Amino acid sequence: MAYIILTIAFLVEAVFTAYCVVSKSNQPKAKSIIRISVLAAFIVLALLSAIEWSFRWYGLAMLLFIWGVIGVSTLLNGKRTGKEYNLGRMIGKRFLAFLLIATVKPERWGCYRMVQK
Repeated sequence: MAYIILTIAFLVEAVFTAYCVVSKSNQPKAKSIIRISVLAAFIVLALLSAIEWSFRWYGLAMLLFIWGVIGVSTLLNGKRTGKEYNLGRMIGKRFLAFLLIATVKPERWGCYRMVQK
């Protein structure tokens, strides 16, 4: 299940990055909506027991919660005068998002089980 979630997260980030490059815009509203919906989907999966909740999911849950709070604050604050579109900066931010997702992957904590003889 963890590999499916991480694959979907990477695909969503890759597709959104391609969309931003094609539209030549940072798309802050769309990014906020995506982050909030990903957090909601994670919560629903955890509540429906599709994800067996354990300590190894705390890192991903914390990252998604922080991104969700940032998304809500971006939507509530309305249009801000941010920096204009820059391809290098946008790709750099997406690369950091990929690294964050890869860093908090659930297998890092508690993946290996002790084999009892």
